[in-house]
Amino acid sequence: MDKSLDGAWQLYYFPEQASPVKQPVDLQKTGVKPVLAQVPGNVELDLQRAGVLPEPFYAENMQKLRPYETYEWWYVREFDIPADASGSPWELIFEGLDTIASIWINDVMVGESANALIPHHFDVTKYIKIGSTNQIVVKLASALNHARQFQYDAMAISSEGRDEGLFIRKPPHSWGWDIMPRAPSAGIWRSVRLEQRPANTIEQLYFWTSEIHQEGATLGVRYQFRTDSSDLDNFQLEFHGVCGEHTFHHIMPVEFLAGGFRIPVPGAHLWWPRDYGEPNLYSITAQLKKNNQVLAERIEVIGIRKIVVDRTEVGGKLFTPPTCRKRSGPG
Repeated sequence: MDKSLDGAWQLYYFPEQASPVKQPVDLQKTGVKPVLAQVPGNVELDLQRAGVLPEPFYAENMQKLRPYETYEWWYVREFDIPADASGSPWELIFEGLDTIASIWINDVMVGESANALIPHHFDVTKYIKIGSTNQIVVKLASALNHARQFQYDAMAISSEGRDEGLFIRKPPHSWGWDIMPRAPSAGIWRSVRLEQRPANTIEQLYFWTSEIHQEGATLGVRYQFRTDSSDLDNFQLEFHGVCGEHTFHHIMPVEFLAGGFRIPVPGAHLWWPRDYGEPNLYSITAQLKKNNQVLAERIEVIGIRKIVVDRTEVGGKLFTPPTCRKRSGPG
């Protein structure tokens, strides 16, 4: 079961250095009136919708954002979990948090993060109330104030001249770049959801074409799985690929929950662009097994094709041949 937490939140904000709030229960004591926030989103757009800020991309209005760089931002909303949703563990997933974040569920801190560029996962099984109303609170601290705590060596130079971002995993352009003015921003900038976590699952699969040869092709695969098993003995990943009448099958014992290997695909049907051939796609079913028992399954659809840019000088001129050609074999 998944429960989206996108949509309307309440947003409290005030200067960080004078903040009276240490935890969610302090919010009501401040007397600060929240504005309506949209998730996914960012705080400047919320303040614009609330009439606090003008259109930031008009005239020199972007400069009006500068005072808010030292603010902290508190997102609050409630959500219900139905009584029949007990069983599997629950995971809180943020696809994007910008940037220095602390997260509470029902007044208990469940995690922190400091990277706006990757998703974050938190086990909240112990903190949510099944069959009841719950509260989630996300605090986003001032990234600028966070940057002030570091020691900036004279040789640690930002090529863009924005040293604030040297130690913070935040989009570098937000400090100002050639593509846009300075707007450090903050926000829950991608979707957030609660997800009932299965005990065993294939969390990630990534395929790429390692080699094309006369006999067919070789796929590379990277994987990560999760299991509640107390040991990692006798696990294997089994792959079955289908493209029209062509199939391939491969079994690989695995000794750890993440890794990679190669999969031979004899007689592979290659993907071709329009007017060059058929855009063949393989449906690949991956199964996670332990002692030959299927624990989890995942299906991916991929094309097999390797493209090489060969920049060769012909007659003293740089010549780049086309990356694809009419079908004349497996290559």
